[in-house]
Amino acid sequence: AAGLCVLQREEQRIRLILLDYFLPGMRPVECAAALIAMAGPSIPVVLVTAAVDPAVRAAELKLTRWVSKPFDMSVLEDLFKKAA
Repeated sequence: AAGLCVLQREEQRIRLILLDYFLPGMRPVECAAALIAMAGPSIPVVLVTAAVDPAVRAAELKLTRWVSKPFDMSVLEDLFKKAA
């Protein structure tokens, strides 16, 4: 919920959202839906997960992008560069 408040307050500055599947306080589906609705098409939402099949988890959240844990920092650097 705190992240949604930050997105609402700082939307013009945010270029990329990394969403972990397990979060305190909100179900992943609810959180992803709220982020997608607030961010719109201009801010990519990327799932970060240790799931065996990350594509299934991403599809469950209606996301098309994911990063599997553990990941190399170069993966995040590429995401940030693409979002800039």
